[in-house]
Amino acid sequence: MDFHEPVSSFLGTLLIILIVLALAIDFRSRIAVAGSVMTILGMAKYFNVLESRYVPAFLSYLGCASYSIFLIHYPVSLVVNAAFFRFLPHQPAVHLIGLLVAIAASIGSGILLFKWLEVHPVTNRTRILLLSVFIASGISVMPGNL
Repeated sequence: MDFHEPVSSFLGTLLIILIVLALAIDFRSRIAVAGSVMTILGMAKYFNVLESRYVPAFLSYLGCASYSIFLIHYPVSLVVNAAFFRFLPHQPAVHLIGLLVAIAASIGSGILLFKWLEVHPVTNRTRILLLSVFIASGISVMPGNL
């Protein structure tokens, strides 16, 4: 028996109790979904279900880049949404295409962010470039565009 096994069991049970209490106090479907997913993933890890599964290389790479994708998906989605709303007709099919473009752009830009910032160390040149892009994007959305 591993030393960490009783601690893991105790913490897992404690987390489940906290989720049930939170849902009893104020039920929210997001908490229920997040708690269920957390419990399923925790149990899969505890019983070594995930280690014995083959994961395709592209999914493994997306998993490594997932935090970068998470960080950048919201602003990318806003830009795509604004462009589709402003320049294209307001029809469901067009908006579906916009959604697919936003998903693809979010994943693509997240992978670029992962490659440029997480995998490689940030140099002074990269810092200056990022600051310039940040300032330029801020100026471009100001009312009146100066």
